Amino acid sequence: MLMTPSTIASSGADGPSTSRFSSSAAIPASEEMLLYQGNEDQSHHSDVSDRPSGNINFCAIGDWGGSEWFPYFTYAQKETAKGMGKVAEDIDSQFVLALGDNFYHNGVDKKDSYRFKRTFEDVYSADSLTNIPWYVIGGNHDHYGNITAQIEYSQEKPNGRWIFPSLYHSHSFTAPDGSFTIDLIMIDTVDLCGNNDVQDEMMEGYFDPLPLKGKAEAREQWEWIEGQMKASTADYLLVGGHFPVYSACSHGPTETLIRHLKPLLQQYNAHYLSGHDHCMMHFEEEDVHFVLSGMGDECCYEAPHVDSEHHLRLNPEPGALKWLISKENKDLYQAIGGFTSFQATAQEMMIQYHNHRGNVIFTATPVPPRLKKEHGDDHSRDDFEETDDINGETESVYA
Repeated sequence: MLMTPSTIASSGADGPSTSRFSSSAAIPASEEMLLYQGNEDQSHHSDVSDRPSGNINFCAIGDWGGSEWFPYFTYAQKETAKGMGKVAEDIDSQFVLALGDNFYHNGVDKKDSYRFKRTFEDVYSADSLTNIPWYVIGGNHDHYGNITAQIEYSQEKPNGRWIFPSLYHSHSFTAPDGSFTIDLIMIDTVDLCGNNDVQDEMMEGYFDPLPLKGKAEAREQWEWIEGQMKASTADYLLVGGHFPVYSACSHGPTETLIRHLKPLLQQYNAHYLSGHDHCMMHFEEEDVHFVLSGMGDECCYEAPHVDSEHHLRLNPEPGALKWLISKENKDLYQAIGGFTSFQATAQEMMIQYHNHRGNVIFTATPVPPRLKKEHGDDHSRDDFEETDDINGETESVYA
């Protein structure tokens, strides 16, 4: 049975949307540093035999957009989809986060594009992935096409798994036993940070860093993001976007997000999930976890930004980079693609990185629940359950 939100609030195709429901169910500087990283090639089979009934489990994948040429998917994407299907079954995944670059290289042109079937529906065909919702945001390549068509696709199939109600949207989840909650804020980083005019990675300038943009250039979304974070009383607060805050791979860190988003993550004890660079890496800085999962379609870009001038200027605190897979060390993990999984309880959230076979290749430090009172929240749990949207408007989209 497809698990879907019971209500959804929206201010239009391009504006924010919110849904709330109860869920049912370059490389390290030396070879020595390279080799210490990661839990090598563990089996994809997770031990779920004693998994508490109160878990909320899910998967996340970025940069999975196949090919614009027949057969419209890549071998690595197809194999990664198989591995994610196995892990989703093992952990009883309740939803998937699709973190942008959904259709290479120029998005889609219309809501009934054959790419939805060939690149998405036919590829992610495991029962464990077809019977749960996919919460979607756009990436830079999606914005090169008709991003509104991707939003309209979810409206064409309101009972389907493709959940993309607006450019940025939020969702809330309550554990089956009511013991904890997760708030998810999906943001449009192209609106926040801009886009690169060079669309082909073989062309000069494709990996140039995006210039710093002020909040005033995307004021509506920035105000919405902070409003959502401030209002959240959830035990875990997650933000998903396409561009990373930090990255050691070819695209590098995103200065606009470091300047404007990172302080909000720190203030509200939130964690950030992203893609964009075709690598995977994990940062921890001041109790904020930064998850980069951009290997849905291939592995991997090079990692030139470990000690580049641009990266050092925007560098996180020493030791923040906990793990990295890139072109230089991918053979160590036998990876041609990858994704992440999340298993949350009232006590902690476990984040694991998987290669295309579903094998666990890194497990991050467990994430504890938020200390909500530190942020001045005065909302009770009852307030949380009853509030649908900061705009105060709800619209039922499911029969």
